[in-house]
Amino acid sequence: MAETILIPWFTGTINPSNTLLYVSAVAPETFQDNPQLLQELTKHPLDFPDAMGKRRASSRYGACLIAHTLNTVKPNPLIFIELLHDFDFFLNPEIILDKTIPEILQSQLQNFVQTGFDPTPTWQQELRVLPQYFHEGLHILGTFFKIRRRTHPSPQIHSYFTRSRPEQEWWGTAYHPNANALNILPPFLFIPVLAKSLVLREVVRFFLPVSFQNTFDAQEFANLIVEEILDDTEARLWSQIKWGDVQLSADQLQLISTISTLTSTLIEEKRLPQLYEQLIAFDKTFERAPTGSLATIAKQIL
Repeated sequence: MAETILIPWFTGTINPSNTLLYVSAVAPETFQDNPQLLQELTKHPLDFPDAMGKRRASSRYGACLIAHTLNTVKPNPLIFIELLHDFDFFLNPEIILDKTIPEILQSQLQNFVQTGFDPTPTWQQELRVLPQYFHEGLHILGTFFKIRRRTHPSPQIHSYFTRSRPEQEWWGTAYHPNANALNILPPFLFIPVLAKSLVLREVVRFFLPVSFQNTFDAQEFANLIVEEILDDTEARLWSQIKWGDVQLSADQLQLISTISTLTSTLIEEKRLPQLYEQLIAFDKTFERAPTGSLATIAKQIL
């Protein structure tokens, strides 16, 4: 059995200016009602001991460290995917201090720990790239759906930890419509292919009519469109981990299969513009589209 490695916080005095990972200081529902709190939200660095405690700060640092280690080691694709499936490392960082670290990561992880790995430069670099992914996705989706870019401005893209999942969250991300702000959880920035995939998935949601944006079938539709945008290697990885830590029921798995078949046909027959037109028309009927309605509309087109 692999040795358990407890991820320590930086040794010595912590300088808040050199660790810029953010933590939510307000409840998401408060943030939704008061978008101005975004400015305050992004002022609180990860090492915020009075509010968080050393354990929570250490675990969040550890989640980023393990993601960075996984991306550095780059094991063969099957092992990489297997390790990524343990999403509780990244989505629930506090449990990381009690986890057994996979043996394949231990040597490099120990090296980063001993040298006092600072996540800030990598985090900053990847965060700067995310808007580029978003705008590239807008252009590609505009071509897919044969529509001009939406007049609604692109969201501000941030990266900080939150204490709970707001309603409008798909795993790894959270969109705050009142502030038009998109959050990508920090650990995923250390695995660039995941950060890119998550942003592109949000671009698809950005194009969808409001009533569809938080439905189960819309998320699978978005996942499949992302596979079309990514290169072959990236798409294979995304296809294996696109549902993250979500436990899927038998009915949901069946709906995923249906949507996959329909979406492939729509793309092959270049009928995505027709789907988009029908979704817009349907959007006027419901505040939130019923589960399965996207699949029903796609069937009617085909």
